[in-house]
Amino acid sequence: MRYPLSFAQRRSRSLDGPAAVVRRARRLDGPVDPDVLRRAVDAAVVRHAALRTSVVTVDGEPEQVVADTAELPVAHEESAEPFDPATPPLVRVALVGPPEQPSLVVSAHRVVADGPALDLLLDELSAACGGGELPELWMDYGDYAVWQRERLAGEELERQLAPWREPLRGAPAGLSLPADPPSTPSWGDVTAEAPGDPAAALAAYAVVLSRYARQCDLVIALPVSGRIRPELERIVGPFADIVPLRVCVTGTFAELRARVRDSAAEALSHGELPFDKLAAELGIARPVVGFSTTGQECAEFQVNAGEDGTLTLAYRADVYETPFAERFLRSVVAVLEHAGQHPHTPVVDLPLPPAPEAVAVTVPGLDVVRALRESEASITDRTGTVTVSEVCRRAAVLARAIAERDTDHRVGVCVRRGAGLLVAVLGTWWAGRTAVLLDPDFPLPGLEKRVRNCGLKLVVADEERDAIGDATVITSADGEPIDPVEPNPVAYVVDGRDVTHRAVADVLAVLRRDLPLGAGDRFAAVGTAADVALMELLLPLVCGADVVVTDGKDLNGITALHASAHTWRHLPTVPDSVRLRLCTGLTPDLAEALDTPGAELWHVHGDAESALWPVAGRWPATNRSRARILDERGVPVPIGAIGEVHVGDHATGDLARWREDGRLDLVGRTDDKVEVRGTWVDPGEIAAELRTHRAVRDAVVIGAPKDGETALVAYVVSDESGEALRQHLRATLPERMVPELFVAMDELSDTLPEPDWGQPRDDVERTMARIWADLLRTTDRIAVHDNLFRRGAGSLTVMRFAAKVAEAYGVNLPLHRIFATPTIAALAAIVTAERRPEPDDGLAGLSDTELDDLLRSVLAARDRRRTARGEAT
Repeated sequence: MRYPLSFAQRRSRSLDGPAAVVRRARRLDGPVDPDVLRRAVDAAVVRHAALRTSVVTVDGEPEQVVADTAELPVAHEESAEPFDPATPPLVRVALVGPPEQPSLVVSAHRVVADGPALDLLLDELSAACGGGELPELWMDYGDYAVWQRERLAGEELERQLAPWREPLRGAPAGLSLPADPPSTPSWGDVTAEAPGDPAAALAAYAVVLSRYARQCDLVIALPVSGRIRPELERIVGPFADIVPLRVCVTGTFAELRARVRDSAAEALSHGELPFDKLAAELGIARPVVGFSTTGQECAEFQVNAGEDGTLTLAYRADVYETPFAERFLRSVVAVLEHAGQHPHTPVVDLPLPPAPEAVAVTVPGLDVVRALRESEASITDRTGTVTVSEVCRRAAVLARAIAERDTDHRVGVCVRRGAGLLVAVLGTWWAGRTAVLLDPDFPLPGLEKRVRNCGLKLVVADEERDAIGDATVITSADGEPIDPVEPNPVAYVVDGRDVTHRAVADVLAVLRRDLPLGAGDRFAAVGTAADVALMELLLPLVCGADVVVTDGKDLNGITALHASAHTWRHLPTVPDSVRLRLCTGLTPDLAEALDTPGAELWHVHGDAESALWPVAGRWPATNRSRARILDERGVPVPIGAIGEVHVGDHATGDLARWREDGRLDLVGRTDDKVEVRGTWVDPGEIAAELRTHRAVRDAVVIGAPKDGETALVAYVVSDESGEALRQHLRATLPERMVPELFVAMDELSDTLPEPDWGQPRDDVERTMARIWADLLRTTDRIAVHDNLFRRGAGSLTVMRFAAKVAEAYGVNLPLHRIFATPTIAALAAIVTAERRPEPDDGLAGLSDTELDDLLRSVLAARDRRRTARGEAT
């Protein structure tokens, strides 16, 4: 017989290895007659279709096949061989241990049984061995699968969905716990004594999940048997399922306990609908965390509350580390103990176990001014080479010019990377002011907006301008230098966040102590953002190394280099001379490429706001000495919990967690910033600028994965073309903040469509993509929305491209059009519009015979004209 798969069976088919096997064992009271056990097993095979079931695929659709008979031997040792779902039986029975008190062990593939089903089978085998009789079954599991599918449709399906729609509206997609990449599935558990009832344990579990994941809105799986009718109670098969419990971790502990108790009872009362069907209909994810009072498996990371007052944390040992699981369970117990004595404590104030690993190590302070003045290093940039002593002299002259101005404590600095940037920043500091770093890549209107928003009255720039907005501009200064005055506590401001002199000095002190960097080294500064460029100047110079400001194309003679993972991946070549390699966002695959003999690879964790490197260490370890991870109350979080990275008294805005091996995992931001090609940008700022366009009714910008990195996508409620919106943004924003893709929508919703990065849609786009790939010498796919300059195109490439387009289509593309619209989609539209249509000679579609007849008639007409003129034919 063939039957469709139940929802539980469909889910089980995706499991493999140990995760696909469920096992139960029962110690028997005394010896067992092998013949009696053999007859009991044979009777069970006849009684339960699941013991004769296999799963096959027919025309791409899986089905369960129930054989008339099946041989189920009783072994004397357990087998570790994996089950083949296509070969029955998918159940094994073993009688193991001493004959006087053996254990009966049953194991099965989850596609035919779950834990409660095997408990039932053990009950029946024990009863049969004792001579008991079993009640008649009303149906087989295959009949149940058919009934389930026929029932879950139309009005009945809507009836069962209705109680879930509102509670699960906008439910979070997941929960961030410190998981490792899955390997061979295996399970582990840790146990602790705990006070309180199951409702209190569930509330405490939710509190610790919330604190570790820094997430107040949770979805926790609760197990249900799935045997929703009496006639299903005695059937062997996979019925076990879950219901999702939505928990908002707010208020006092007593309030949370009452809320989860009532919510759990309500959720369990609607447990008839299979979770997989619920998830498919409402678009929710299966929870990774669960809570059970029966021990039934319901998630890969779950707490089981026992009747004896114990808590057991069962977890996928191939995903979660045992020390983390032990620390997590201790936190749950600590919350229960405190809440038992103080039930009205707000959940945000419930203490977790202390985190001694977060205590900072004292490092001697660094006088940055003295270190620079004593440095004998030099800076080489596009203007030439200058010594640090000369930089300091120019900074002191600039400091006098700034100090003589009637301005507040903040001064804008809009200078490109190089010696001039360091002069401007030092001059501002030594005048007792704070430097507000402005990005010189911004068009003038964008700069003026920033100057106005910051209320700046003075800007140091490297371009001749009388003013930027309402601010006066200084481009150079003459006169006598002055000695530095008492500095303002804030060294610089970047994107609205203050970075103190103390934070800068602390980070430089640790790195100067730990990094193998000093006199004789040549440090390549490749960072383009002003804050990154500043750090790449200060660090090597206080260490005594020379700095070379470069785009990374020529690294000859360079001995040290810091760059983002994106920049490292796109460097043309890395000479062996680069012995010190510093990378932010280092990944294992990139580390394998960079960690070569003779080179020293350091993983540095950068601060997205200030470009400080609070944590650094030789790959794969890190040094925790200069960073603390704190929760919202400023309290250090345990290893494995998410908090905000602090450097000294500076809150970086980066969210991270310590791993057991000392690595620091950056997991996000306290704001919505995303890293695009090694630079942090604010999508909200881009969306706000889009909404200033008269034709844009609403807009949102996100960072989306593309080719292993992050790219910007704009979703706009507008009829305006994407190219017109790009031009609008380019008037105020730098190119790196212009989205690569614009998606037009009728209205914005919580669920945005997946971005279409653009397969070529017609012959013109396909030809142009092939031309670009040939010119760029790449085998990677070039999407029609890719910015070609970001893919490596240069001026010479553009000219070659224009020549090939003219050759292919007879269209002369002006170079300024290519620079203005550097995507295949935009350029193909121009070519299509300006391409001369082929003349229609009327011959298209004629058959060979028709063409021959036409040719003969044309020749005959020619001959007649010649005869009329007296010409020879």
